[in-house]
Amino acid sequence: MRNKDFIEKIESFIIKNNLSEAINLLLDFIRDKDKKLYHMTIIQASRLSHLREQEISGTISTETKRIEYNKISQAILRILDYIRELPDYEYSNKKLSSDEFDHMNTLKMKKSSILEKLGYMYQKEIMFADGAKKYEMKQEIKELEQELQAVESKLVT
Repeated sequence: MRNKDFIEKIESFIIKNNLSEAINLLLDFIRDKDKKLYHMTIIQASRLSHLREQEISGTISTETKRIEYNKISQAILRILDYIRELPDYEYSNKKLSSDEFDHMNTLKMKKSSILEKLGYMYQKEIMFADGAKKYEMKQEIKELEQELQAVESKLVT
């Protein structure tokens, strides 16, 4: 199953409020492909199991139950967002090892962090009128931009 087809299937389970099927399919799909996403999915499975136990024992209000289901759904959708960024597993020419996937995900997180810092630095640079401070900020921005280029070049290769 291609990533796109898989994501659509999971989304259809979420639409039908069938979170256990969504999580089971997600666990089967991601198990050997991405350790971090697999662990994130296990956490959601645990949350859902705990929620079901509270339902059965009658120790959770209807409103709290609905909020918790929504939180789990949102977490699953975030995991799907990560999967969208991964190579298409079924049609990928090169099968990456678990370590290679972890490395790629680490680089993507680093890229995201650098972009966030750059956004902050660009805003801060505008606020400073002091020439010396502004020069210092431009140097930091230049270093971050170089770091970003290095990370992006590693992601391409």
